[in-house]
Amino acid sequence: MDKFSYLGNSDVNAIEELFIQYQKDPKLVDETWQDFFKGFEFGQVNYSASSNGQGTLVPENVSKEFKVINLINGYRMRGHLFTKTNPVRVRRKYTPDLSIEVFGLSEQDLETVFQAGTEIEIGPAKLKDIVAHLEKTYCNVIGTEYMFIRNPKVLTWLQERMEQSKNIPTFSKDEKKNILNKVVEAVTFENF
Repeated sequence: MDKFSYLGNSDVNAIEELFIQYQKDPKLVDETWQDFFKGFEFGQVNYSASSNGQGTLVPENVSKEFKVINLINGYRMRGHLFTKTNPVRVRRKYTPDLSIEVFGLSEQDLETVFQAGTEIEIGPAKLKDIVAHLEKTYCNVIGTEYMFIRNPKVLTWLQERMEQSKNIPTFSKDEKKNILNKVVEAVTFENF
């Protein structure tokens, strides 16, 4: 049993009544409930820019950094759905897509430098460069669906390898010859 299980067993209407009393005057409720409601109000704080011009706890640029991280994770999870793997026909449309507007960003943000670029191994970069890097890594002719992997070490290893190289393997001349020989062997065996 956790230390907050009493909340789940409480009467919701009674807690709401206490909260209404707390909003009128915090001294009307017990000190423990005052602390609880302070935490509740802290959790309710609007972290994005407010429409009435009041200050916020988190600046807009930090909020946008998190939106860019969400964009990066969106490409990692869904980029394989937007690959260019079929040259004969256009891929079907998926909704929502990976456009920056889906993640709460706009065209004006494309020239803004975000620290979130370090998440994909390119360092602080403009949003347009981050999107181009993600497009080339996850939505090009090779698609990868790997976010289902539950081992964090394997997941990190894959992300680092793919994002550093933009998911484009680089082989030496000898490695290319060896790959070609193996393909020829397989085709010859299949024809046999």
